[in-house]
Amino acid sequence: MLQEEFDSAFLDYIQQLWHLTDVTAGVLLSNKNGRIVHQIQAREGMFTLKILSPQTTARQVNGDTSVLIFLNAQAPGMAPRLILTGAGCAFARYNDQFLYLLSFIDGVHPEWNDETFSLLGARAADLHLLSGYTRPWSIDPIDELRQARLRAQQYPTALQTDFLALIDKLPDFNKLPQGLVHTDIGPHNALHNANNILTFIDWDGAGIGPTLFDLAYPLIDEFIRDEQGELFFATTWAHAFFSQYQSRHPLTTMEQELLVDAAIFWGIAYSACYEISNWWRYLKFVRDHRHEIEAVIAIP
Repeated sequence: MLQEEFDSAFLDYIQQLWHLTDVTAGVLLSNKNGRIVHQIQAREGMFTLKILSPQTTARQVNGDTSVLIFLNAQAPGMAPRLILTGAGCAFARYNDQFLYLLSFIDGVHPEWNDETFSLLGARAADLHLLSGYTRPWSIDPIDELRQARLRAQQYPTALQTDFLALIDKLPDFNKLPQGLVHTDIGPHNALHNANNILTFIDWDGAGIGPTLFDLAYPLIDEFIRDEQGELFFATTWAHAFFSQYQSRHPLTTMEQELLVDAAIFWGIAYSACYEISNWWRYLKFVRDHRHEIEAVIAIP
């Protein structure tokens, strides 16, 4: 297994595989859930090396890199550029982990404000308007809800009852319009460069799925804010995001009706990542403020 600190043998491997010279390790950018993202310096320039967790399968990395290849060809700047190996391969394997190389994006994560969410909404619409990609996304809503039901067995009785009732009220999402989805759109997964280009990063799991889910994720994860223990809906952020999105790619009537439900789905799916008694506050807030949220997203 690879570590944060790379030895000379590994750097030589990178150098030879991608036909680079004078390769050195730069800054560690991320180390989460067994996945390492590291800056790599070479005479040819700066790059980003992504080392996937040992649990990642060849099918998964093939899907992740195929999305990048498609975007690099169809929408330059939407995603980092994938650097093929000298042999023309999209990714490689070192010991028990897959890895691939990307262009380094010299930019910053944008601030959380109206302007940023306006840009994100526009960029999300541009993504969803692309056509020609065919691989499905990595999310299986039915399986996510099945796992959530199993987790609920460990919850206190009252919370378990409310949690399961929320699952039971979710609609069928299968008839929603499909398109290329990122699955985790937000300022944390965007880099803004000096040329005013906003690039989405972290495309793991992206693919063809209901485009509504790309809009529902920020609704619960970014637009519901906690200020000194009190939750509130960041109305201006949400309005900026959805107004720009719909100016390019208007939501259907069905999508407008199911957006809050899709946000609740994400909240249920991500309940595995948070302390449930606190996270339940967010789910309950979305449930109880449906009309307020729908009023903001219903842009004419």
